[in-house]
Amino acid sequence: MVGGNIPGVTQVLSIAIYDHVEALEYGAAHTVSAMLLLASFGLLVLVYALNRRLAVMRP
Repeated sequence: MVGGNIPGVTQVLSIAIYDHVEALEYGAAHTVSAMLLLASFGLLVLVYALNRRLAVMRP
């Protein structure tokens, strides 16, 4: 995993997942992981849709 945080101030999602697993909070770790997966998938769909739309506009 790549990431880091300033304790009590910032937290990266990968570190949040790691912290949940370390605390044996598997449900919370799965929830954060699922949200991250859905956000990634949503961004990919958006990028592909915009790319396709821009390709149609080009002569």
